[in-house]
Amino acid sequence: MAAQGHRTTRSEPLTSLPVSAEAVRFLDWYQGLWRRNDRPPSHHEVDPLDVPDLLPSLWYYECTEDGDFVCRYAGDLIDRHWQQPSVQFKRLSAILPPDSVETVFNRIRQCLRRMCIGHGWTEQRADPVSGRGVERCFAPVSGPDGRPSAVVGVALYGHAINNTAVEAPAFVKRLGLYDPVTLELVAEID
Repeated sequence: MAAQGHRTTRSEPLTSLPVSAEAVRFLDWYQGLWRRNDRPPSHHEVDPLDVPDLLPSLWYYECTEDGDFVCRYAGDLIDRHWQQPSVQFKRLSAILPPDSVETVFNRIRQCLRRMCIGHGWTEQRADPVSGRGVERCFAPVSGPDGRPSAVVGVALYGHAINNTAVEAPAFVKRLGLYDPVTLELVAEID
């Protein structure tokens, strides 16, 4: 794993960066789904019960015709973070602070368009309990027509790397998009 404060370069795979055990479990699960058909899994193949230990941190959003995203599943920690009884069935634009909507939508659309796994840390909107940063990992899901039209992910609020509390690495303002098979960096986006 890379040292704290490390900035990604174009040659570094995701596996060389600080990644929590929970994100690794998510990646293993998703890569297994991808490898079945060498493409993003369909929404029928994505079963949150396959990763029961991640359920509190797991989320699933589907694209809407007007370009927004609707939450189809959000674990308890997601609801707690957004300080709502439930974000399920809500539009992402109604959940996010207005100053984050464009950035978050761009990240999800890039993930879907490039069919890549997104991963990053941020200190923004840190966990209200621990005050530590948030690690996010998400990946595309195919709709009935086979095109990516949803995204599944985990938001790990205040989690630790190797059982040690850490602050978010220095690449907090960027998100890496990684090849779903090799985990090689494809692009960095704001």
